Amino acid sequence: MSKLRAKRVSDLIKEETARIIQKNIKDPRVGFTTVTGAEVSSDLRYAKIFYTVFGDESVREGTREGLKSAKPYIRRELAKIMSTKVVPHLTFVYDISIERGQRLEDLINRTTTDEND
Repeated sequence: MSKLRAKRVSDLIKEETARIIQKNIKDPRVGFTTVTGAEVSSDLRYAKIFYTVFGDESVREGTREGLKSAKPYIRRELAKIMSTKVVPHLTFVYDISIERGQRLEDLINRTTTDEND
């Protein structure tokens, strides 16, 4: 399978999943979820959807459960949109890159503040 095709499919899945979550999912546990990326296997049968949510650990856990219960619905909605033979099995993965970036920014700010004092 072409890497270009897998990239296009992962971009489509990312955009459409974000739209579905934002507009169609009524579960309050999935309130402030942002889809940050998607990766599709080379045979297009599996997709990892990366997401982030603002809040503490209990909010993250609630969002994880909400996405888990919405997974069949999201997959059905993707099937209506995608023009592939197979709609990938979805796996939602919490994206820690934003938290990591925020921690690094805090450390840099603290370091520059300490140097200026």
